[in-house]
Amino acid sequence: MGAFVKDTKLNTSRAYLRPGFAFGGSCLPKDLRALAFLAGRSDLRLPLLESAIPSNQRHLARTLDRVLSLSPKRVAVWGISFKSDTADVRESPVVDLLHGILAAGVPAQWHDPDVAGALTRRGGSDSVAYLEERIPHALDLHVPNAAELAVVADLHVVSKFDQSFAEVLRAAKAPVLDLNGSYRDAISADRYVGLLW
Repeated sequence: MGAFVKDTKLNTSRAYLRPGFAFGGSCLPKDLRALAFLAGRSDLRLPLLESAIPSNQRHLARTLDRVLSLSPKRVAVWGISFKSDTADVRESPVVDLLHGILAAGVPAQWHDPDVAGALTRRGGSDSVAYLEERIPHALDLHVPNAAELAVVADLHVVSKFDQSFAEVLRAAKAPVLDLNGSYRDAISADRYVGLLW
């Protein structure tokens, strides 16, 4: 993969074409479903597009299996919005992952400074309403103090890069499951757990 992303003619950034966690958000899943529906109405098949959402769901299931295979007693989830620099958690795969962890009986809490602002408008945003619908007690699981969350967990699941996360996680003792490969150089090798690589 290191050699592959060195290509600068087809690959405009080293961030592209790297495997990562599942996709989500309020647009891409909806748009994929809409395209497949419209194609079906015209008796067309779009196998590549039709397979994207089931493939994404399998990726999410494999990730949950990976988390549970580590036998954590308490999980800290760092970042629950579907991408960096947004408070939008609608169709966030991280929310689904958090739901799966909790459904498996493993206590979990989360921290996300991007989402924290939306919490003050409880019930007033689509994002918070989605979160409360998916995990009714999710707001009670929010830990505003990152250092406090770092101490209580014996597994850290990190979904997006944030410099403040890196600083706290570098000092934490528990393993870090990095969903997007963003922390490979920030976390010591003995505590770093990649997802697919």
